[in-house]
Amino acid sequence: MVTTWVRDVLATKLTNGCSLNLIANDQRINEMAFTFPLEKMRLARFNEALSAFDIAPLPEQHSELQGLMVGFIDLIFRWKGRYYIVDYKSNYLGDTPEQYGAEQLAAAMLEHRYDLQYLIYTLALHRFLGSRMADYDYERLFGGAYYLFLRGMNPHYPAGSGVFAARPPLELIRRLDGCCRGEEVADA
Repeated sequence: MVTTWVRDVLATKLTNGCSLNLIANDQRINEMAFTFPLEKMRLARFNEALSAFDIAPLPEQHSELQGLMVGFIDLIFRWKGRYYIVDYKSNYLGDTPEQYGAEQLAAAMLEHRYDLQYLIYTLALHRFLGSRMADYDYERLFGGAYYLFLRGMNPHYPAGSGVFAARPPLELIRRLDGCCRGEEVADA
């Protein structure tokens, strides 16, 4: 049963036309660790950047954060020249494919603040690619982030079932990057 389930997840089409079973080993990084400094990051400024893009702000328990942002991205893959982030989720949303549709996934993303998580992952990948590619261009090379709700994925379910996709605008990533670097001007 588990083998069948894994095969179904791997064969489910993502919004970019690929499925995980089509990604070659040399086009993927599994469990990529990242670390980047938070340099006197003012939460008020970070929240201003989020709010400018209609994203719920963080509670301001501290006025400033300093230290390291540390995390692991489940999967980064390259498909047709673009880089994508994947995070696997096992959340139980119900027993039918309809319970893993776009509206239900969007609600789960907000409830668990995965929206903030994919922004951090996007920033980490943005910095990683920018430091390693002389010709790096977000608009051309970043494909987006996928949150894969495994319980809702099956190639026989309606298209998009269990698959949440997002591609944050470059301006938001620039503003968040500036906030993490301690810059006073959020849109630097």
